[in-house]
Amino acid sequence: MHPCNKLLVVESNQNDECSRRERHRRDTWKAIHDEAYAIAAEAGPAAVTIEAVAERAGISRRTFFNYFATKEDAILGVRPPAIDPGDLEAFRTGGEDLLTRAVRLLAGTLALASLDGSFVRRRELVRKHPELRDRSVRLVADIERQVAEAVRADGEYDGDAGRALLVLAGAITRFAISRYQHEGPENLDGYLTDAVALFRSIAVEGAEPGLADGPARAAPADPAAPAPPGVPTYQNAPTHRNAQPHRMSEETP
Repeated sequence: MHPCNKLLVVESNQNDECSRRERHRRDTWKAIHDEAYAIAAEAGPAAVTIEAVAERAGISRRTFFNYFATKEDAILGVRPPAIDPGDLEAFRTGGEDLLTRAVRLLAGTLALASLDGSFVRRRELVRKHPELRDRSVRLVADIERQVAEAVRADGEYDGDAGRALLVLAGAITRFAISRYQHEGPENLDGYLTDAVALFRSIAVEGAEPGLADGPARAAPADPAAPAPPGVPTYQNAPTHRNAQPHRMSEETP
């Protein structure tokens, strides 16, 4: 066999082995979560013990902690968030506009921190057992912090611009994931794209969301014209540069 062909075979085998290991890790992660969730759904989170979950999943206590830091994480099917290097590179160098790239970075980090398809039942479990809400809130806060640090690292979008970008990206991501989870499509990507387009069209004054030829831009408003009845003016309103951005809902996966 030609040396180059041998190299290709070795690389292929290595890729297959990596895929098998990843599938095994994914299956084990899901099995642990399924058992922890089943106990919590039946008897409440207080009834969940690491020993019971490990026995039902056919693993050791040590293996449990290789996948989940706490029993609450196992119940919710989440793990500490981490930004995928590929997602970060796409954010920094991708050809899409900044808002779309920020949304994809946020959605990608959310996806890595939770199991596919677990959002709906996790949300329902948190509603029934509010004591789990704190972990959901902390997870989202950690994701926001990591993405914010990645955005600020470029320097250009620090300060108010960076905070505004993350608030808007968070709202768009929540909206897209909500539609995705309830309508059951196979791919989230299209919902992210549609959500960005919808929010952008609404943000433009006079836009008609859903127009095939894109949002219509209204003529700039005359700053000297009086505001319509009931619409406040902000010409003398104070700015709040230190205001904190609105957190994403704890119901976000």
